[in-house]
Amino acid sequence: MAAFKPNLHAFRAEEQILNDPSYFAERPKLIALLRELRRARTGQQFFDLHLRLFRRFNARQQYIDELRGTLREQQQRKRRVVEMKPVDQERVREIQMVTTAIERSIEVEKALQSLLAVIADGIAWRALRYDRAKIHVLGTGTQVRRLADTAGLIPELLVIEEFWEQGVFAIHNDLTTCLRHGDVTAIHPDGRIEIIEVKRSAGSENPVQTQRGLDATTLINERRHTFADGQAQHILPVRVPYRTHLQIAKSLIPRARREGYASANVSPVQFAAVIDHKPGDTNAENENAAHERAVSNVSWWGPQSRIISFNATMRRMRDRRDGVPSLAPLSIYPFEVEDVADLMLGRLDLFTALNLDGLTQQFEHKGISVEIAHSDAGGADGLFLTARQDVPGRELLVTVTPGVREQMLIELMTPANAIAQISAMFGAVRAESSPARVERIPSMADEARVWES
Repeated sequence: MAAFKPNLHAFRAEEQILNDPSYFAERPKLIALLRELRRARTGQQFFDLHLRLFRRFNARQQYIDELRGTLREQQQRKRRVVEMKPVDQERVREIQMVTTAIERSIEVEKALQSLLAVIADGIAWRALRYDRAKIHVLGTGTQVRRLADTAGLIPELLVIEEFWEQGVFAIHNDLTTCLRHGDVTAIHPDGRIEIIEVKRSAGSENPVQTQRGLDATTLINERRHTFADGQAQHILPVRVPYRTHLQIAKSLIPRARREGYASANVSPVQFAAVIDHKPGDTNAENENAAHERAVSNVSWWGPQSRIISFNATMRRMRDRRDGVPSLAPLSIYPFEVEDVADLMLGRLDLFTALNLDGLTQQFEHKGISVEIAHSDAGGADGLFLTARQDVPGRELLVTVTPGVREQMLIELMTPANAIAQISAMFGAVRAESSPARVERIPSMADEARVWES
């Protein structure tokens, strides 16, 4: 997970996007797509939504390319004017104004295209039956973030159509942020996964990519796989239902709509707040004051406390750069559709905080000693915590990636679920006859109950 630490310039650019009228003009269309995603149950419904989404995504990509072409023309025009002596400063200013407007339009269009990718991620999560472990495997690698040109795109679409003629739903990976192996992912009715590298011409095969796809599908379909370098991966079932406090966050939204801000301690170590940024909002000071009052009443929040926080705004900004595939996309959150749309657009924000000292104590109560890395969410230094447990004859050691931390933050996963995942890992380590190089990918039970509640 790449570090993401936006600077002041990035936040100002985000504010310009949110204040652009054309950005929020997409809200009704976004709501319609989210409703269609929520209704989808059959392969036909997934196929139809995928096709509609593809057309909108491709149209936005073509428009962005047109804007970039116009931008290059304006930049060339500016160079010619500057080369003329004496320089016509008025013309330079006029061209610069046009250039700035085009650059802002490109950023808005990219932001809107990113929202389509969030819905495409929702299609993938729903079609894959919310199997987070599968998505973790399929999301390993570099995100492409754009469709191929026409010559490359047509063969990919033909493959998708051929699968559908056989009754198999296949999704175009470049529409999503969470599918990063091959060009197309086919999801068979029996749950089997097939990754396709589309051959565009004779000799165009990429053996490295093909092997990566084979490794991924073997791991997904067989739940364990040893790679050529000796590294093994194991999809580890955790016999505990996945649970979150998102329903508490949902209950805060009506009050936030009325008052601008609402918060709650959702667990002894987790805090959540919902902020409603109304169009033309001038109540930022009131919202900040409400937040200060709320955190002052949290017993574990203080200057010496080890606390990390995150919010939907940071996630939205990061997702445009490089999303985290193993986190549930905002498009499937169990809120009202209009609220999900506003969360994706930035009109609503979800702020969460996690008390690291309190979480450490909860692990210790279960006989697990942990050392938690205190780093900002959104940047992950490769490690969330190191857990140790003594058993007869040896000490067991498990390292945990930042994905668990972000599940506790942005998904409000319960501490009990985090403890259950690590306890299951310890059980798997104990079962190994000798120390082995194994990356264990926890797979919680019954995620559908959370996301379709």
